Order: sequence, then C-alpha cells, then structure tokens
Amino acid sequence: MGKMTLGKIRKSFSQNTSCHGLPQMYVSTNKYQRIFWGLTTLDVFAILVAMLTIRIMEYNQNKTTTTFSEKYVEKMDFPAITICNFNNFFNIEEGEERDAIDELAKAKASGTPIDFEKIKYFDTVYNGSIREFAIEKGWQMDEDTLVYCFTEDDECLPHNFTYSITEIGKCWTYKNPPATRRAGTHHGISMVFNIHQDEYSENVGWGNWEAGVKVQIHSPHDVPEVDELGLAVPVGYMGFISVTKKEEKIMYEPWGGCQPDNEELHFYDTYSRPNCFKECFQNELEEYCECKMYYSENPSLTQECTPRETVDCLVNISYFARSYLTPTNCECQPPCHSTVYSSSISYAKLPNKAVEDDVNEGQVSDLAGINVYFERMSYTIQEESKAVTRTGLLSDLGGQLGLWIGISIVTLFEFIQFLLMYCYESIATKLRRKKGSQTSNAAQSTTNKSDTRLGFSQDNV
Repeated sequence: MGKMTLGKIRKSFSQNTSCHGLPQMYVSTNKYQRIFWGLTTLDVFAILVAMLTIRIMEYNQNKTTTTFSEKYVEKMDFPAITICNFNNFFNIEEGEERDAIDELAKAKASGTPIDFEKIKYFDTVYNGSIREFAIEKGWQMDEDTLVYCFTEDDECLPHNFTYSITEIGKCWTYKNPPATRRAGTHHGISMVFNIHQDEYSENVGWGNWEAGVKVQIHSPHDVPEVDELGLAVPVGYMGFISVTKKEEKIMYEPWGGCQPDNEELHFYDTYSRPNCFKECFQNELEEYCECKMYYSENPSLTQECTPRETVDCLVNISYFARSYLTPTNCECQPPCHSTVYSSSISYAKLPNKAVEDDVNEGQVSDLAGINVYFERMSYTIQEESKAVTRTGLLSDLGGQLGLWIGISIVTLFEFIQFLLMYCYESIATKLRRKKGSQTSNAAQSTTNKSDTRLGFSQDNV
C-alpha cells in the first residue's frame, strides 16, 4: 500500500463516502459529467439547507397540536349545582330595615354616595355585621323552600345543601350528588323550589326586577359565578338543564398558556381561573378597604368591614374594581388540567293544570324547578401537545439529510475520520518538510565548512 498523501486522502474519501454526489463527481471521466454532478450536488445542498432552516424555525415557533377524543364510561359523577334566588333579602320590615338594604343596594349597584345614617340599622341590630344580617335574612333552604328534590335512586334533603354568601345574596350548593349510570332527564336530579315571591324586597331603582332562580353547573372545586354565568329559571317554569363534560389539558409555556409552577392559591385548594380571580378580587378589596367584605369567602384574618366601611368600599373601590379587574389583570393563567361543564336549558310550564289543584294554593305562583341531567354517558378530552418535539425535530432533520444527500450517522463518522486523517497528515507533512529543511540546511553548512578548510590549505601551498 502506497504512502497516503493529502490528495490521496481527499480522493479516497470522495470516492468511497456514502454521502451522495461526491463519488459521482470524482468517478466521472467526462468533464461535462463532472460539471453536471457538481451543479446537481450544489442545488440539492441548497434545498437541504432551506428545508433544515424551515424545520428549525417551525420548532422555535412553539406551535401546538390539539387532539379531541371521546371517553365512554359506565357512570358519571354530577358536578356541583348552585342555586341563587333573584331576591337578596326576605321578610324585610318597612322602616329602618328597608331603608338600610335600599342604601346598601344603591351603593353596590351604582357606586354613588349614600345616606350613611340609614345604614346604622346594621350597627344597632346586628352588631355591625352585614354578613350576619345576610345569613339570617337571605334565602333559606328548608322543607318549605325545597318542595321536592330527587336523584335517580334517592331523595335529596335541605341538609344536603351548603350555603355561601355572595354579592347576589345567600346561595345554596348541592356539591356531591350521587353518580348516574344513564343519560337523560329521567336519570338526572330534579328539584322544585318555593321562591317566596311574596317576601321579595328588591328596590325598583337598584334591585332585580326578575322573579325566579339562577342556576350554575360547575366543578365542585370552583367557586360559583352565578351572578355572571348562571342560567335563569323564571317562576312558574321547570328548567331542563342538559350537561356535557370536557377535560382540558393544555401545554405549559412557551407552548401553551398554563404555568404549573404558579398554580397555587392562598385560600383555595384547587387552582382554577374562577378561584384565582375571586381571590384576586377579594384581596384587592381587602388591601384598599383594609377590611373584608361581608360576602368575602377568603378565610383570612382580616376583620369584616363595618357597615360604614362596607358602603365606603362599595362606593369608592368595589364598583371600580368590578369594572377594571379581569383575569388577565390578575395574572390568572388557565390551569394545565381542568374539568369544564357546559350546559344548555329548555323550559316547560310548572305546574300543569292536572296537578295544580294538588299543589298548596300558596305555592302555585312561587314554584321554579330544575332538572339537571347528562346529555351522554361520555366526556370529551381536549389535549394540547407540542407540534414539533425534540425527538421529532431530530427525526425530521435526519430524514431530510438522508433524503437529499444520503447522510446518516455512519456518514458523520466518515466525515470525522476524514477530518482526523486529513489533519493528521497535514501536520505530519509540515513536520516532514520542516525536518527535511533542517537536514538540508545542516548538510549545506557542512559542505561550506569543508570548502572553507580546503581553500585555506591551497593558499598555504
């Protein structure tokens, strides 16, 4: 085997590499064939660079792919059901009590200054606690209010409901209904309420004009937003509420909008946008008002606002906060995993003529009912994923390299071997030349010395 030179190394690599194009350029004996293969190789390489650039740019755009699937199950757990009466307070006496709630409603609805003398009623009768007043005078869930309530297999009773004080009064939540094994109205939860319309106390200028209930179907882990998202059921009607369930799984940043490291709240065990916004809103009120509103559910150590502080806060801060604060302003990102319940409603007259005579005469004009049922025994799973993963990017890049110029992992090792051999031979060649130059210089120096000595001898002769 002859001695390897740089030219031989280049020729050997070009003729034997698995990279397409180079062997054809060196093997071709015709000049035009070499030009053809040279231009073809350059064109293909340019296309390869463009394709690789496009793939890398797509990866850096952090795009996502959303997939939808339907999961069928044997039983479905009902969501929480929250019901609020359109009326805030009941059995209100004319005089000081009426004046007090009218001023409170005015401050809450309009954000305009009020007569503070009229709200002293809460100080004298309820020790300055509007919350205690709302608990006592709000809509009560008892046997008179809950006319009937049935699930698929059992009866639900007033003690199955828990109350919460909200901006629209005392609301009631049925949180853990039994699961159902079939879809449809006959396998749902039916409730009929006595709304006690004769005890309504809404002000014509600042209160609600409607009669009936508002209902929201929501996750048991979320705070209800009945005032904003509730479905209205008017008095004298039965609302049939069809429910569908969807699980959403979204990507974390920068691919999606969720932030798993920030899904922690102070007052709620489960992170969700409603919980986050509720906490943010109440924190803003507590910070600026330096007290806790009577409808605040935050279990903080902050004291409840006095009646004077309540109306001051409602007039100066709360009205503005309701108009200005949003989930975006509060930095409430969507959760990475959440359960969403969608609902639609249809109505039927309640009661019908056939049973009207059997209903208590005082209740006929006060009935409002709901029937909550699942539309189907399945739920949708919506899941985001990376459109281009690192593994996918590497596979795509490898495919492009292999398709256009035939490069594989083996080819990369060929290039590495070529570079090592080329570098080694380049260094060895330089060293050999340097050594040869030094040897030549030494020989020349020896010859010159010999000639000099010989010259002196002849002169002497």
